[in-house]
Amino acid sequence: MKTPNAEIRIHRVTLYNSIYGADQDVLVNQHAYGIAPNDAPALAAQVRRARLDYQACLYSKAGTYLPCLLARLGSASAVLEGDDRLRVHALAADAYHVAAGLLLKHDDHGLAIITMP
Repeated sequence: MKTPNAEIRIHRVTLYNSIYGADQDVLVNQHAYGIAPNDAPALAAQVRRARLDYQACLYSKAGTYLPCLLARLGSASAVLEGDDRLRVHALAADAYHVAAGLLLKHDDHGLAIITMP
C-alpha cells in the first residue's frame, strides 16, 4: 500500500486510547496495555491551559471552560483509585486555585472562599 505520509509499523505492545466526552469536548488519553496511565495527560493539559490563560490575564477565556473542567476532574476522581485518584486530586487543587483567583479578580470574595477545596 502506497500512501503519502503514512507508515505501517509493528509493535510488541498493545496501544489503546481511553476516550471521555463531555459537552463539546473530547479528552483522549493514550495508553500502552499493562502500563498504568500517567498523570491523566489530557486533564493535566487542560489544567495547564487554565493556569496559563489565568497568568496571561485571559480571565474570560479561562472562565468559559473552567466550570466544565472542574466537573470532569470530579468525575475522574469518582472513578479512579489509588495513585491515579491522588494525581487527579492534585490537578483539581490546581484548577480550584485558578477558579478562586478568577473569582477574586471579579471581586467575588465570598465565592472565592468556597472554591478552596
